[in-house]
Amino acid sequence: QVAATALILAFPLYRTLALARDIRPDTRQLTRIWMTEQLPRGSKVLTSGGSVYLPRFRAGLFKIVPHGKVVAKGAELIPALRASGYRYLLVARFDSPYLREVFDEEDLKREAAGIPAPRSTIEKLRAAFPVRFEAHAAQGSYAFHNPVLTLFEIGAAKEGEEE
Repeated sequence: QVAATALILAFPLYRTLALARDIRPDTRQLTRIWMTEQLPRGSKVLTSGGSVYLPRFRAGLFKIVPHGKVVAKGAELIPALRASGYRYLLVARFDSPYLREVFDEEDLKREAAGIPAPRSTIEKLRAAFPVRFEAHAAQGSYAFHNPVLTLFEIGAAKEGEEE
């Protein structure tokens, strides 16, 4: 009975320890540190993914704008981002090895119906723009912790940005 109980508890205990190990540092902290150290002050950064899933920055460091300012979908998305005047696009999304199969199946259904899917959108962004930085946890996203954060460079430096 002891062996059976230990076996039953082994996987949940393993997952708990793995997730606890990944909670710190959070991907938002890693992204904030990298962007603060590497990006020019005053850079215009378009964001997508909801404020709770994005890193917070000191006021005045960057010009942060929610993605709603560029309204485009499907084939119009990439040209709209190129013409937006923003230098970077920071995308927050969730990824988990335990959920990937489900999301991929759902993405395929959405794509077949002509509806943009998160996976296909990320693939289109990767094909169109260079990735400057990406943060993800080894064990994947969990609740509000460790969203995958990808920073794309979508435009050239503009006046007022340091090089």
